[in-house]
Amino acid sequence: MSAAIERVEASWRAFNEAVDGVPAERMTEPGASGAWSVKDVLAHVAVWDDIQVDKIELKKNRAPLPEWDGFQAINDREHAARSGWSLEQARAEMLAAHERVVSALRTVVDIDPEEVKDDTWGHYDEHAAAIRAWLMA
Repeated sequence: MSAAIERVEASWRAFNEAVDGVPAERMTEPGASGAWSVKDVLAHVAVWDDIQVDKIELKKNRAPLPEWDGFQAINDREHAARSGWSLEQARAEMLAAHERVVSALRTVVDIDPEEVKDDTWGHYDEHAAAIRAWLMA
């Protein structure tokens, strides 16, 4: 297993432990990360895992990264597109997107964990910390 996958998976487990600590009746309550609920965070994490998959494919093909919208524009657009999702749908998409990112990472042997930090393990850590803080408030 590559160092990148090991780092991603360790953070993924910690993120899921934070999510699993949320009572079912609070999963759609706003405030878990800014104005977002845990359900919103699950859908959001799926978006950025899929963006990382795209970046890995571009790296494998030695293609330049395209001009991305700013992260806030992406967050706003994708949140609006997913706001009507059920908790089950958000969780299923998050799990599927995570599988896609890990599969993509397995295809790249020379990727440094830092290259995927912002969209994967650093992102999971950020939201896990926010969820834990929200639960403690």
